[in-house]
Amino acid sequence: STKKTQFVKTCTTAPAAAPVKEKRKRKRATRPAKNKQEVETQRMTHIAVERNRRRQMNEHLNALRSLMPPSYVQRGDQASIIGGAIDFVKELEQMLQSLQAQKKMRQTEENGDVSVSPSSSNLNNLSINSNMFMASPSFHSLEDGKGNGESGEGSIRKSNEEFSAEKKTGIAEIEVVVIQNHVNLKIKCQRRQGQLIKAIVAFEELRLTVLHLNITSLHTLVHYSFNLKIEDDCKLGTADDVARAVHQIFSLINLS
Repeated sequence: STKKTQFVKTCTTAPAAAPVKEKRKRKRATRPAKNKQEVETQRMTHIAVERNRRRQMNEHLNALRSLMPPSYVQRGDQASIIGGAIDFVKELEQMLQSLQAQKKMRQTEENGDVSVSPSSSNLNNLSINSNMFMASPSFHSLEDGKGNGESGEGSIRKSNEEFSAEKKTGIAEIEVVVIQNHVNLKIKCQRRQGQLIKAIVAFEELRLTVLHLNITSLHTLVHYSFNLKIEDDCKLGTADDVARAVHQIFSLINLS
């Protein structure tokens, strides 16, 4: 009986186990499902915006194309139109710089700093005939460099429709690069009064239009950098012809 009473006491006096708390799971907010009508509305809106963007782009491209000569746009795609516009703007900038240079030269002429009248500068003696450069016995080849008893050297190279020639004599150092109908001409020579005006007049007579001109000088030397355009009726078709013509022009200028 004593054992039973002890067993009952131990059972009654033992501490009760703590109740286990259950963790509540957080409920995720459910997004309201879009109905088919809303999805279709958004899709149609995107399509309308894209169509409007393309329409505006085409209008801008057509307006840009109408401002350029047809020769600058070979095809009607976006890349060709933008590329042609870039080339056209570059040529306009060159023409602007050339006109500004001509304006400065005319102002200088009016001020009396440079005399270019036919009576005073002997421009009549600079009558240019393109045939004289094509058949001149003194300039059969740039590699000879023996025209008029002068020493010189030259070379002609062709790469991707690019022709180049150079002529170095006691009169001038001439470098010519011809790409299609454009000429990059560099001339290094002794500075003489009125020679630039005379050279430009001679270029115009040979149907070489001056698009851009840059001039740098050091003491008695001057360096001219021309960007010329070969007109359709110009008879100088190669870098060799241009180099011979330019050398002959400056030879005549030195004699005048």
